[in-house]
Amino acid sequence: MSRRSTRIVLGLVALLGLALLLRRGPREIRPTRTPKPVSVAVTPEPDPPSPVAAAAAEPSPPEPPRLPPPKPVEILPVVPTPAIPPGTVRGTVTILGALPRRKRIKMDADPKCASFHTGDVLSEDIVADPEGHVRWAFVYVARGNTGSAPRGPLPPVLLDQVRCRFEPHVLGVQVDQPLNIYNNDPLLHNVHASTLHSSEFNFGLPKEGLFETKRFTKPEVMVPIVCHIHPWMKAWVGVLDHPYFSVTSETGAYGIVNLPPGRHVVKVWHELYASVEKEVDVPSGGDAKLDFYLDARK
Repeated sequence: MSRRSTRIVLGLVALLGLALLLRRGPREIRPTRTPKPVSVAVTPEPDPPSPVAAAAAEPSPPEPPRLPPPKPVEILPVVPTPAIPPGTVRGTVTILGALPRRKRIKMDADPKCASFHTGDVLSEDIVADPEGHVRWAFVYVARGNTGSAPRGPLPPVLLDQVRCRFEPHVLGVQVDQPLNIYNNDPLLHNVHASTLHSSEFNFGLPKEGLFETKRFTKPEVMVPIVCHIHPWMKAWVGVLDHPYFSVTSETGAYGIVNLPPGRHVVKVWHELYASVEKEVDVPSGGDAKLDFYLDARK
């Protein structure tokens, strides 16, 4: 084919394509699709921890190593010597206010007991002079330097049953000190000690001149002793592990001698009145005055 023919053919093809394009018209532009929303999971913010939880979460600091407790310092008691002589506590015990009236003891139940007395027999639970100075109060060192008390064999103490009475009404003994309990009446008596810390005893003494020896193994203030045959008969025993005690006299006076110097707590017991205690400094080789006043009934 000649070059001229080729050009004519190409021209016709171009015209034909142009005609087809003009026939179809402009191309429709379709709108673009809106993309689907993508769901995004929103993680909620955690609540702030409470102060307690925060404190629990925080690591506690390591505990410092514990030191062993200090050993107690031993304070040796002051032992009386010729260079450090002992002291004395003395004074009186007085009842404040109106004095209770002493009761009359009826011994008619046993004519033999009644025959021992010509007049009225009064109870001994309260015995005081017009000024209120009271008898039968037990005064003793309750706390203090008592560990230096001398040790050794202790002489026996007497508790007598005479004329259907216990004599004395109040007394003191030391632990393991012999207590000789006599019957000096020509009739049957009973002896019953109601103890809390030592062995209780209960026995009879049917004849005059009989006695038994008893001991207390633990301190106790006070131990009552009664006779069940004659119920008005009663005595009181103070049991201590040292000798620093006294019983008031008819004038209400007492004295605790040979006491190691230093500070002590002295206490008073009475059958009808509440106990009272006081501190006192006992000088070496001197006297300390300490009076007591009872005003509260038991």
